[in-house]
Amino acid sequence: MDDLGRAFVSFLHQVAVGGMVALFLIPFKVISRQFFRIAGLILLAVEGLALWRTGGEGWIHGWSGALFVAFLLAFTVIWFIPGAPGATVLHRFGVVAGVSLLVADVLHYPIAGAGPLGIVMGATNALTSALLLGTALVGLLLGHRYLNEPHLPVSLIKRLSDVFCMVILLQGALPAFFTLLVYGFGQSNLVGEWLRLLGEHWALLFGRMIVGIGASLGVALVILNCLRLPNVQAATGFYYVAVITVFLGEFLGRYLRAFASLPF
Repeated sequence: MDDLGRAFVSFLHQVAVGGMVALFLIPFKVISRQFFRIAGLILLAVEGLALWRTGGEGWIHGWSGALFVAFLLAFTVIWFIPGAPGATVLHRFGVVAGVSLLVADVLHYPIAGAGPLGIVMGATNALTSALLLGTALVGLLLGHRYLNEPHLPVSLIKRLSDVFCMVILLQGALPAFFTLLVYGFGQSNLVGEWLRLLGEHWALLFGRMIVGIGASLGVALVILNCLRLPNVQAATGFYYVAVITVFLGEFLGRYLRAFASLPF
């Protein structure tokens, strides 16, 4: 698979897994079953697109990928069966399998010459990106749900938006943190290669930080301000913008990872 294809498939995995993780922020009993049906179907479609893009070859890294799809499918189907128990258990096992899939993806495409340090950086970046993508997508879906269920407490979307903002800040700090790790624990050849890659791909990295972090953080702060009024409808509108900036920024990050071995 070429670099662009690898970036796209990794991006889709992270959207699906991050969406499942973000659903932890929404108690099952507070909102209608329809919300989880729609969320599950969307995440299934995203993971199915990853399967289609790879043609099945190299898509499942061990058992983690197969288990994630199985648990995600079961989690979605159970919301179509009134009164059926087990959603909480399926959700938790699905998240564990999804996180394992992201780690397996990092191990399948290691950062050249970085050794264990590269695995730590790659896994940290993948998990943070997944949560950022997931909270943006689930925030948009949740905002729309208020149109059908206006009685929902504003604290529900406020909590998710707080996490969304904090994850953006964390993602923005990772490049500096990883550079310190390379200087502190990397071998001399890794430090030299790291500096070369940063200098060679500075424009792509700059664009990723401006769009994926700077613009997304600005939109996240506007969303929080809307919710202080509170105005959920306006916040939902800005979530559309957040999905665009976050998705574009994280895809650029996945391309940097695949093309230049920079876990940003």
